[in-house]
Amino acid sequence: MHFLLYPLLLIFIPTHLEPNRKAELGFHAHKKINEIAIFSLPPEMIGFYKHHMRTIIERSVNPDKRRYINENEGPRHFIDLDAYGIDLLAQLPKKWQEAIEQYGDSTLTEYGIVPWHVVRVKYYLT
Repeated sequence: MHFLLYPLLLIFIPTHLEPNRKAELGFHAHKKINEIAIFSLPPEMIGFYKHHMRTIIERSVNPDKRRYINENEGPRHFIDLDAYGIDLLAQLPKKWQEAIEQYGDSTLTEYGIVPWHVVRVKYYLT
């Protein structure tokens, strides 16, 4: 159980660190979470993932690295539901066009678009 507390400790690290150091800490947290996830897999799955663990862990931060080279990438990584003024994720518009009509492009960019972006990426991948 104590291994689950490790990622939570990173939340309490002082925020006066220089920006590059903050990014490194975020990358470290993502890597640690992926490592823990691999060891949490059921026995029938762990073999494949453990064999490829080094690659999975190192590449787990690739999407976050893109945030620093593509200004459109940031909003794709989060959503601030409080800012949208709703209580349940189910109340969000299901379709991207509906979200734009309801909130406008600038609001979506400011408060995050991860639910709609996940659907878009799933579509591209399948």
